[in-house]
Amino acid sequence: MYNHPPNNFLYASYRISTVHSDGQKNLEGTATGFILEIGNKIPFIVTNRHVFDKNFGRKDNKYILFNLSKLTLTSRRQDDSEYTIDLNLRVC
Repeated sequence: MYNHPPNNFLYASYRISTVHSDGQKNLEGTATGFILEIGNKIPFIVTNRHVFDKNFGRKDNKYILFNLSKLTLTSRRQDDSEYTIDLNLRVC
C-alpha cells in the first residue's frame, strides 16, 4: 500500500535561482537546496558549492571574476501556495 508523504516533507526543499556577475556579464543558474536553522535562529543554505562559487571545480578559471549578485529562494507552503525570498547582494 502506498501512503503519500506529508506536504512538509515534499516542500522541504527550495528552488534556488542565482545571478553571478563580473560587472559586465550576468550568468543565471538554477539549483535546489535546503535551509537549516543552526544556533540562534541563524539560517544556513545547504546546496552544492558550485551554486554559489561559479568557478568551483574549473581548471581554466573561466568564471574567476564572477561573484554572486542575486539569490532567490522559492518554496511552497502547506496549502500549496508558493512564496519567494529575494536577496540582492552587493558585488565586491
